[in-house]
Amino acid sequence: MVFVIYPQTSKLFVNQKIASDIVKKVDFLQSKVQALESYDENDLKTKVDAATFSYPVDKDLGVIVGLLQEITTISGFSITSLTLGGGSVENAGIKSYSIRLEIVGSEDFLPDLLKNMESSSRLLRISSIETTISKDKILNLSLNVEALYSGVPENFGSVDSLLPEITADEQDLLTKLARVAPVTSQISTSTSRGRANPFE
Repeated sequence: MVFVIYPQTSKLFVNQKIASDIVKKVDFLQSKVQALESYDENDLKTKVDAATFSYPVDKDLGVIVGLLQEITTISGFSITSLTLGGGSVENAGIKSYSIRLEIVGSEDFLPDLLKNMESSSRLLRISSIETTISKDKILNLSLNVEALYSGVPENFGSVDSLLPEITADEQDLLTKLARVAPVTSQISTSTSRGRANPFE
């Protein structure tokens, strides 16, 4: 009789453990669903769009070329040459590719150009700058600009992984990025004196 009861009892304990694990997993998944449902879909989309524009996962060549053309134009400069360089992997997995700009414009508008590049929501870094100025204060400028991007994540998590929590600092940064105005509305009043082509 003992030999009959023991296997059944052992099997019962195993089944109870399996059932307990299933209940825990269901509770965990339900809590994830509730957390996801608590997000404001439109707000989340706005923040995701802002974050991926500022720090994309891949080379956004078309976006960068258009953005640099817009920044230089509204700053009173004109592009005479634009060359795309190679990419490089940096610390912490941050990647970048370079763009060399040859532009001309008035020396007076150089602060506006640098300010508009700095205030752009797209992560850019000026790695070098060379200038020559003619007698009539026309500035010939060579800029090496680096556009940063993150690369495609290698680990997207799993169903059983915890939802990543956004810290207060990250939330504040996302809110600021989402509120950044288009570059055309970021120009200072002094920039409006410039023209797309200073030689016209």
